[in-house]
This record gives sequence, C-alpha cells and structure tokens, in this order.
Amino acid sequence: MSGANVIKVEVDEDEERGVQLYGEFLSHNLERENLPGLVNLRLPQVQDSLNYDLARLAEVFSQSEERDLVRQRAEEIDLESLSTENFLSLINELFHDGGITQERVLVLFFFCSDLTIRACRAGLGSLCLNITNWTLGFLRRTVAVWVRVQGGWSKVLRGQGSYSDTMLVIGSSIIIISFILYYRRRT
Repeated sequence: MSGANVIKVEVDEDEERGVQLYGEFLSHNLERENLPGLVNLRLPQVQDSLNYDLARLAEVFSQSEERDLVRQRAEEIDLESLSTENFLSLINELFHDGGITQERVLVLFFFCSDLTIRACRAGLGSLCLNITNWTLGFLRRTVAVWVRVQGGWSKVLRGQGSYSDTMLVIGSSIIIISFILYYRRRT
C-alpha cells in the first residue's frame, strides 16, 4: 500500500542485551536442573564476553551464604497466588532503597530463575512463561534505563573496576537481608 504509515520500533540495545543475558542465565539454570524442555523461551541467545562476565559473577555469588537466602526466599513464595502485581511488588522492593546495582541485578536474575524453576517443577508451565515475561518486562522498563546511564551492560557487569568479588558478596548480603526483613515485616 502506498502512503501507508509505517511504524518503526527501535529496540534499545541495553534492553536487548538484558533480555539476552537473562535468557542465557535462565536457560543455563534450567539445563543444570534437568528442565531444559519445560520452558520454550525463544529468546535471542548470544555467546559473548558479557555472558562470561555474568557467569563469573554468578559463580562467586552461587558459592556464598547469600545465595542460599535468595533460594530460600524464592521457596517461600506462594506460587498459586503469584500474580503480575505481587511479583512486581517483590521485585520493586528489591530496588526501592538503593536503586539498581550490579549486585541487585545479580540477585534479580537468581531470584527470578529460582521462581521459574519452582514453577516448572510444579508443572505450572504457564506460570513459568509468566515469570519469565514479567522478569523481561522489568529488565526492559526499569533495569535497561539504569544500565544505559551506567554506560551499558559491559560496564555494569565488569563493575567499572570498582567492585571486587568481596564487595559483591558483602553488598549482596546487605541487599538480601534487607529484602527478606522487609518481606517478613509485610506478611
């Protein structure tokens, strides 16, 4: 049709990279739990240095006591009553007092991945997809803006050289403990 209006939707690079990184992270965790076929993500996946940086950070965090707290927190969530609203409330609470940081993004990835794995094991396929979509929406709407201001995912994941592995664990501890205490106060 000549004269038809064409709408061009620009995809922000930081949004797309966040989707790719979380897709890789979730796929890896589902495979590790022997659940690769339960969620058909259809997310773009790219192997590159950002995935390596995320994997390095995730490895350090996965060996910490704080990792167990995130897993425990995900186990406490009532999957049957999980909705968009209460999911976003939980996630927003993680970021409410100190903004978005490298450590909080890592906690977000682990927490959402843990919830998805629980839903898959419970045979709640549609909830698996919902959690993934809610997470990706939060990454696109909220996290990508912060990442852009920080200079992109590579700078965020590399911490601009200002975060050591020790600081990652200490920062994550404070965030997770605050997150758990806040949730327990609300219930």
